[in-house]
Amino acid sequence: MSAHGFYKQAPKLDIERLQQIHTATDVALVLHGSSGIPHDMVQQAILNGIVKVNLATEIKDTFMRNLKGILTTTDEIDLRKVFPKATDAVVELLKEKYRVVKP
Repeated sequence: MSAHGFYKQAPKLDIERLQQIHTATDVALVLHGSSGIPHDMVQQAILNGIVKVNLATEIKDTFMRNLKGILTTTDEIDLRKVFPKATDAVVELLKEKYRVVKP
């Protein structure tokens, strides 16, 4: 089971059940509330039929934490200069989260 927002306890996806659902239907499977789910669990979910992963909370958190860190070290006010650095951190998060190595 997954939920929106960050988890209060470590999430555990039932990958076996997900695989059974994927086998039983042709519909697109979406993992809602994926923020905070460990990368390896998301990757296993993708390998077992998930085609869309929702990560809004984790993306916003990563962007804002990085932006705040950048803004504490500079007086730069040009968003075109500070936003790309925060955006790069989000790109790295997504690359790692979605990196799937086929068994």
